[in-house]
Amino acid sequence: MLNGLNIVLNNFLYGIVCPKLVPPERWKEASSKTAVFGDVEIQLGPLVNRAFEADFTACDGFKRNYENSLLRTMMREAHELILLYCEETQQFLSTKLSRGFNSRAC
Repeated sequence: MLNGLNIVLNNFLYGIVCPKLVPPERWKEASSKTAVFGDVEIQLGPLVNRAFEADFTACDGFKRNYENSLLRTMMREAHELILLYCEETQQFLSTKLSRGFNSRAC
């Protein structure tokens, strides 16, 4: 359980911090490259153009949407871990009967 919570935290921190660690010059260089994943090749230019301004600084809207998606993912994963804990400790029924229980999550 603790390991699962650590993974959630690490994913969130990685996603929030790493985009801020890469300088604009590296994005400019990457925009002319191709990422290769086995047989799949992805041109990075269109991706960079979508996420960055002409000077290769991050677009505020793109960055905000990305950070919000990380927050939603973190909340969803944390909720799943809490439900798993409740099931393993036979507390699920009391959790389900509580005011804060969200039946859509099940």
